[in-house]
Amino acid sequence: MARTTANEFVNEPTERECRLLLARLSDRQRDVLRLTMTGVGRKQIADELNLTESTVKVYRERIFSRLGVTCSAHAAFIAGRGNLI
Repeated sequence: MARTTANEFVNEPTERECRLLLARLSDRQRDVLRLTMTGVGRKQIADELNLTESTVKVYRERIFSRLGVTCSAHAAFIAGRGNLI
C-alpha cells in the first residue's frame, strides 16, 4: 500500500482517508491529538497524560508528520472527519 499523507490529497480528505491516516497513530498519539483538538496547550496535555512538555512536543511533531500536516488545525480537521472523538 502506498504511503499517503494529507498534503497529497487534491481535495479535502474523505472520512475514509482520514481514518486511514489516523490508523497510523499509536494509542498515545491519538490521546495527545484528542487533547490538542480541545485547544489545550502542551502543559495541560502533559499534566493530563503524566508526560513532560518536551515529550508532548515530540508526540505532536510525530503526529503532524504521520498525518502529513503542519499545524494543529489541520490535524484537528483530520481527527474530526475521521471520527477520532
